[in-house]
Amino acid sequence: ASEEVLRGIWSDTVRRNRGRKDQVSGLVRGSLGQIWAGPVDAIVGVEAARDWYDVKATGQPAIRGTRDSAASYGELRAPLLRATEDGRVGWNLAALTLAGRRDHYSDFGAASTFQGGLEVRPTRNLLIRGSASSSFKPPTILQTHVDDVVYQATLFGLTDPARGGERITSGTVVRTTNKELTPEHGQARGFGAVWESEGGLGGRMSATYWQVRIRGMIAVVRPQAALDYESLFPGFVTRGPSVNGQPGVVTSIKTAEANFGRLDTAGTDIDAGYTWKTAIGRLTTSVGATRTSEYRVVLAPGAAAVDRLGRQFADFWAPRWKGRLSVGLDERAWSLGL
Repeated sequence: ASEEVLRGIWSDTVRRNRGRKDQVSGLVRGSLGQIWAGPVDAIVGVEAARDWYDVKATGQPAIRGTRDSAASYGELRAPLLRATEDGRVGWNLAALTLAGRRDHYSDFGAASTFQGGLEVRPTRNLLIRGSASSSFKPPTILQTHVDDVVYQATLFGLTDPARGGERITSGTVVRTTNKELTPEHGQARGFGAVWESEGGLGGRMSATYWQVRIRGMIAVVRPQAALDYESLFPGFVTRGPSVNGQPGVVTSIKTAEANFGRLDTAGTDIDAGYTWKTAIGRLTTSVGATRTSEYRVVLAPGAAAVDRLGRQFADFWAPRWKGRLSVGLDERAWSLGL
């Protein structure tokens, strides 16, 4: 095509994205004391960080955002039962692990996460374990530092369902920051067992069932979605005075990030391996697989959950099977792996 046509499709804009994170942290670990089954081990720590991110594009003003954050956390592991054997050192029949963390961010607030786990080892070779934990993912700096840009609403071909599908012929659409944006939150559970030969040599097998639930996933609410689900996104649609009980004419619509999506997934991890002692070190081979049994997502306001297991998409999906093969060689001071 001609140069004129090509320039109507492509641009010479150069966009540069840069980011940086500086962090300082410290922790203390040790024993809190002895109980009936052994020592209680603990870790406490703090950390502080500063992030910045900027975007510079040809002919456009620079976008820059910064974020300060701080966190404190602690974890302890307490043996509950201990086995004894004549002439041999015993082992923990059962142990409990508890952990908690509190994060605070300068641009949207704070989040707390917790984790708990229980280990049961009926024999030296067999470990049965279960755990439950919470998690969060903060909004990105760009999601919390959106500069306002105003457009004429007529550019979007919008209709107003609150006024019988009336076409919107006035007002504005504002791309902006949602000050009410919160982190994505998740919960995970797992239960499994591990069998391994003593002394670090020989065979090892494990199987773990896991389940993950994520709520409040962040995505941009488009102008028509804000109109279609006005009650789900209070403050996104501004109207004039109502007339004869009918909602007023739309004067402004926000398009911004919001928390509305969710993800539900579950599956099973299976692993097996074997370790030999050789003249040049320990040789380990292993094979593993993950069988995903559930993968459902909600990515649009008011939409039903969509099954994306074994179906490829550009964003959220999962294959039914994933496999792993590995081999490694180590001798204390060095190791090789593939």
